[in-house]
Amino acid sequence: MLGLVTSLFCNAQAQVVADSSIKMSDFINPVIIVSTQTSHRTDSLPFATSALSKVEVSNYSARTSDELLKFIPGAYIDRTWGVFSKNSGLSLRGLDGNNRVLITLDGIPLNKSSYGMVTWNMISPDQIKSIEVVRGPASSIYGNNAMTGVVNFTTIKPQKQFEGDVDFGVGEMGLHQVSANVGGKLSNGFYWDIAPFYRTGDGYLIDPVAIRDSNSSKAYIQERRISLRSGGVLKPGITINASYTYYKDKRGAGRKIYISDGNYDSYEDQAAAITLSVKRITWNIDTRVYYQTEFYKKQSESINKLGDTYKLSYTFQKSNDAGFWLGATNASTKLGVITTGMEFRFGRIDAHDIYRTSTDDILRSGNMVAMGLFIQDEAKLGNRVSLTGGLRFDVAGFFDGILTVKDPTSATGFSSNSNQKFGSSYWQAVSPRIGIKYYLSKVVGLQAAVSSGFMPAKLDDLCSSRKITKGFKIANPNLKPETLNNAEVGISLKPTSSVYIDLTGYYSYGVHFQYFVATGDSIDTGGTDAKPVFDAR
Repeated sequence: MLGLVTSLFCNAQAQVVADSSIKMSDFINPVIIVSTQTSHRTDSLPFATSALSKVEVSNYSARTSDELLKFIPGAYIDRTWGVFSKNSGLSLRGLDGNNRVLITLDGIPLNKSSYGMVTWNMISPDQIKSIEVVRGPASSIYGNNAMTGVVNFTTIKPQKQFEGDVDFGVGEMGLHQVSANVGGKLSNGFYWDIAPFYRTGDGYLIDPVAIRDSNSSKAYIQERRISLRSGGVLKPGITINASYTYYKDKRGAGRKIYISDGNYDSYEDQAAAITLSVKRITWNIDTRVYYQTEFYKKQSESINKLGDTYKLSYTFQKSNDAGFWLGATNASTKLGVITTGMEFRFGRIDAHDIYRTSTDDILRSGNMVAMGLFIQDEAKLGNRVSLTGGLRFDVAGFFDGILTVKDPTSATGFSSNSNQKFGSSYWQAVSPRIGIKYYLSKVVGLQAAVSSGFMPAKLDDLCSSRKITKGFKIANPNLKPETLNNAEVGISLKPTSSVYIDLTGYYSYGVHFQYFVATGDSIDTGGTDAKPVFDAR
């Protein structure tokens, strides 16, 4: 896979005078931490990076957080139904899928081990301060999902004793929303804020006019969210931050037959995190602990073309993710800035498919645990050359996978009762990254890098055999992680203080990419034609 990405920033002074504390250099080349876990300006790194600064984010109007990524070079967002979409897809380096990009909020991973997806609607666009993006593999320090890049959202924290705002919005298709953000900074230096949000919309008919029928319905929306945050300086050099977010929605899928609310998807998410930062003369230590849970419900009803076969089913799925990250940076060594640390992650899926118009009852569950160790060195060789190298080792295991099928019919494609217990499986990944930046002058810089990243197999593919849109897929508990190897070269130009041009070319190749491959078999799922069987491999 070959690619070429050009970034051009040309900004007038008028765009930054709204905040006199921000210099033009901060606007053109803001400080970015996500690439190496240490502070750098985007033009000083040997890796392809981009950032939206505080001013840029505030200048763009966005109804969802992912909409802001369309201003990042090389990032492509797919939100087919706009704000009525249940989620959106992000592509970096030509590979689609949120599971191939690590998404973090203030450094906390948001990708779920069940599907690898991210609930974008949990992130309030009103609380975003800046966005940092690394394009290309970054698993050398981030591990899971950092295969085609990393996106980190940083949030705004209150700076005054009391501050707040309330926003009301009215739009097309019966869209109404209200949001608020109230907080303050206490006399002891601690801050707090509360950010509630509510949105509803009547929606629109998503079926094209040519295929609309009496079962076509509007893709309505109902959603609510509340975010609570607090933190501050415990004592000199020690900072703590805590956050909790609750989110719930219900979104019509555009079909309704007999049930009043028709086909819909509903997500109920909770996320909690605590971060602790300790700064000493020679060492900086950062710790992050987080927990996420999601309860997903899907209601599906359908009727065949003849109108004599009606199906009604429900999917109830619970996903849990927890993790611990510890990193330490020492800037006083003769070898340069050394960053080392470890990460632990745990994920679980429990799903239940219930059919109301047949006897089918399906249970599926599984667990994954992963641990990673990493080290990174950033060194300067004279005034013109900077070198960054990193290496990470990950090991992961899948265990306690279960698939139980009771009283199946052709509605689900299973032929008989089953109580399948999957054996444990393990894999490991080694993720190196090295980059060099050479300054020909203050105006021209050259960079080159090689790196490797990986995406772990999704729990749904490891333990779930089920009917999908194009057929029937079989679980594969022995799936290995996808791996992408990458080489890139680039040139950066800064002819004036208000213009920055970054041109990057890259070549990537991947192994163990996961696809649904037809086995040659077919099964009866109650339709007019037999459906093909696919093996996740």
